[in-house]
Amino acid sequence: MTQLENLQQIDRSRNIEGTAVRLYFLSRSPRVLAGVAAGILAIGLGLAFLLQSKEPALTKRPKIGALKAELARETPDVEKIVTLLSRGAARDVYAEEGAGWIASSKLSNSDKSVITALWASLTEWPVEPTADLLFYAHNIQPLRHANELVGDLYLSAKQKDDAIIYYEREGKNPEATGARQKLFTLLLEKRDFAGARRIANDPAIGPQLTPANRVMLTAGERRWHEILQPLLAMEKEYLKPMPTLLAGLAGLVWLIIALQAIQPPRLISFRTIVPLLAVAAGVASVLPTLFAVLFEEEMWKLKQTGDSCPSCFCGGAGSRC
Repeated sequence: MTQLENLQQIDRSRNIEGTAVRLYFLSRSPRVLAGVAAGILAIGLGLAFLLQSKEPALTKRPKIGALKAELARETPDVEKIVTLLSRGAARDVYAEEGAGWIASSKLSNSDKSVITALWASLTEWPVEPTADLLFYAHNIQPLRHANELVGDLYLSAKQKDDAIIYYEREGKNPEATGARQKLFTLLLEKRDFAGARRIANDPAIGPQLTPANRVMLTAGERRWHEILQPLLAMEKEYLKPMPTLLAGLAGLVWLIIALQAIQPPRLISFRTIVPLLAVAAGVASVLPTLFAVLFEEEMWKLKQTGDSCPSCFCGGAGSRC
């Protein structure tokens, strides 16, 4: 009866005021929720704009203009020049004119020689390494990029075994990260784990391998007891400011939604601690998830193909579900 009497004594003619009450109703206002969603979307789009790759910018301008501009810079980027040439820029200008751009550029003499040889390789028929490019690749001290470019040309011609030879030669240069990545991709694609391990044990190449390279090699060799360390190193390498900020933003949004839904009675309570533990559990789940994906791909051959009706479940390639 006491509780009933207390309820009857409430003055219902007065509005309940207070910050908590206003926040409660604001959190249920469609306009406020739409505004918060728009703000989060704007932040995400802004961060995406900052994170966008510079590579698409090369395709927006005419290739030949981008190539000429890059060669005219005070410090030309050899990687960009090679990319533009490989995309067809070499065929859009006369060889004599292109040779003049290269000669007047601020590239080193060795880079000028290699780029000129690559230009000739891409414009002559059939498309294959010219004698000059092969000569630069087989010097006692091979010119930088020469072996990698020969490997690229062989790879484009589907001559993967030859490409592997030249990527391995280029990979001995400490700066040849790209060549080592291509080399490992080919070896793992061929499932030549013995060859990949031989490359990994090479003192000139092994220390330069990325953690992702080591993860794929360890998984391919099914040495599951050794995979934790390269997985941790790979995660540490991927921990960069902007992606971490994006992930943190997503986690914060999730936390706000959870707190709004469960309406904690005070700042520190069971309802505020559990969502924080859930976010921490989500962070901790990254490594087990990666391990599970690698294990399923290697042991059970379960890979994402985009085919909702794989032939192995449908009675063969010629069957229909």
